[in-house]
Amino acid sequence: MTIAFMALFCCLISDKISVNAGLTLLLPLIFIGGYTVVYWINSELLGEGDLRYYILVQLLPFLSVPYIMLLWPDRYTESQSIYVVLSLYILAKVVEHFDEEIYMITWGIISGHTIKHLLVSYAMYVGIRMIRYRKKVAEKED
Repeated sequence: MTIAFMALFCCLISDKISVNAGLTLLLPLIFIGGYTVVYWINSELLGEGDLRYYILVQLLPFLSVPYIMLLWPDRYTESQSIYVVLSLYILAKVVEHFDEEIYMITWGIISGHTIKHLLVSYAMYVGIRMIRYRKKVAEKED
């Protein structure tokens, strides 16, 4: 999920700020996101369960999305789809939090963790669709 979120965040940067910036940040952010997961797993094995870096990598881009959406004008159509992606991400985090409860109320058929991955997959689809069908917005003449 972290790697998918980093890729979606780079899509937003490409869409709103600069294609070059989004592409430049893509591999480093995916690497950093993946590293935080590895760090978390290793800390779990040591009995510490250190989530600080994982939470930081999840939280900072998430909090910056509304500011990016407000501060930079739309350069392409379909930009509003990012709100759908953001909503799906929030919903994925909620169902992840209620993993066991969802598993219990569905009589063991599906867990919150599974639903989280389905929601993130759909968010990726929305992001890819946004890029696939977008058109350059005509620049305003002064």
